[in-house]
Amino acid sequence: MKKQEKQGLIDSLNKGLVESDSVVVAYYRGLTVSQMNDLRGRAREAGISIKVFKNTLAKLALNGTKFEGLKDSFKGPTLMAFGADVVSPSKILVNFAKENEKLEIIAGATTDSVLDLQGIKNLASLPTLDEARAGIAQLLKASASKMAMVLDAYAKKAE
Repeated sequence: MKKQEKQGLIDSLNKGLVESDSVVVAYYRGLTVSQMNDLRGRAREAGISIKVFKNTLAKLALNGTKFEGLKDSFKGPTLMAFGADVVSPSKILVNFAKENEKLEIIAGATTDSVLDLQGIKNLASLPTLDEARAGIAQLLKASASKMAMVLDAYAKKAE
């Protein structure tokens, strides 16, 4: 691969990382092609990018991002999952690792801290942004309908 092509790949990955709020790094040795395609499909549905790069190129792409603390995690065949939602990359990889023991989660990072495996699992247990929004909307709807029922009952009682 020519130097210009490598620089283009580094710049592309760097841009994706700069626009992301979290990254998870995992070893994928032993996963079949169909398992990797399944993982990529799940990630795509959640709006998450999964990239496999040479470790040296990935480390270079981390320069100038908020995820530079992950550089030591790149040893062996690694992949990166990243996206704008803080929870989704962790949730996707943790759930996939439960089903496929060959995927080994190594480390992760959010915009303000580097996470170990337990931190990633804790993050994965949180609701995604869309799930949180749906929960809030449901609470607001329930509260409004209860208020309407109370007011309606009061109006009927007053008649």
